[in-house]
Amino acid sequence: MNDVFEEQAKDFITRAQERLATGLAGLAAEGVRVDEVLTKELAEPGSDERMGVNVIARPTGKALKVIEALQQSLRSSFPNQYYYPLPDLHLTVVELCHSKTIDEAERIAQVAEATIKKTVENLSSIHLRAWSMGADRGGLALNSIPVDTTLRQARSTIAQSLTAGCVPGEPRYAADSAHITFMRFLQPMEKEELTFLHKIIQTWTVESQADWEINEVALTFGANWYGMRRRVTERGPWQLKQ
Repeated sequence: MNDVFEEQAKDFITRAQERLATGLAGLAAEGVRVDEVLTKELAEPGSDERMGVNVIARPTGKALKVIEALQQSLRSSFPNQYYYPLPDLHLTVVELCHSKTIDEAERIAQVAEATIKKTVENLSSIHLRAWSMGADRGGLALNSIPVDTTLRQARSTIAQSLTAGCVPGEPRYAADSAHITFMRFLQPMEKEELTFLHKIIQTWTVESQADWEINEVALTFGANWYGMRRRVTERGPWQLKQ
């Protein structure tokens, strides 16, 4: 990794480690947090009314293979949890808004679409490296780290373009990670299961260097909390410069 970008990668790693420590402490103290909204959405499709607008990327190559292997391994031990279908997996590049009505989300997406489409034409492909597993009381994710400035540049440029186009973002959290959620908890876990899961998370490592690229992004709007393609409208994808 280029020395110029090592500090940025270290920041991502430090934040991921801090979040993981907090997440594991929460799991140990309080157990999993069963996702009641997801449970209801699966039983009654269309019940989740939290609408949002995001610029997202789909995992490809080695990242997708890592997640697929993780899901297969975990499913054998924890079959009753929710594993994201591979087509629903996504990394949020920029979150524009969340918890809106469908009319609000559609209006924001309509205004933002042209700006995003024009902006990404001049952005370079984003280079990442699959790094570690993330966990909290809600579920599990794959964390990646940047290997250059392309992720930071893409996020900054898109956010600035949207602000200039009168579409200011209202994200839930700072865009200081590159994670892909791949599992959520639908069922509580016994203490023995939590202990076993804790061990898996702490000892898991990527078997080989898993660099991957984001070569296209898309705009999604609708009930996108879980990335379910049946609940979102997608514009794009639009190619980045390679």
